[in-house]
Amino acid sequence: MTQIEYNPESLETYLKDNPNAKNKALYEYCHATTKAQKGYIRKKKSRLQNKKTQGKKVPGKKNDGEITSLTPASVEKLIIDKLNNKSTISDAHIRMALDHVIKLKVTSDEID
Repeated sequence: MTQIEYNPESLETYLKDNPNAKNKALYEYCHATTKAQKGYIRKKKSRLQNKKTQGKKVPGKKNDGEITSLTPASVEKLIIDKLNNKSTISDAHIRMALDHVIKLKVTSDEID
């Protein structure tokens, strides 16, 4: 590529002599600006995402890691997904979830 210094007359003659150079320069300029805009948008999205999740706890869990949002219906869905090979949850986790739901059922029956 030819190195030219910024002189309006020489730039005009260069662009007249090389019609593809104008398109290439315009393409490179547009490509650079869109790349910069995409990077800015990506950074802005991650900043917003960090701001949204900052200081929030994971839903359904307490600090000690005990799962609190299990219901019989959700455990049933877990088992069905596991049987249909849609879930990668281990058998041990399913057993723990079942035990948890059974304990909830027993305590609710005792209250009634």
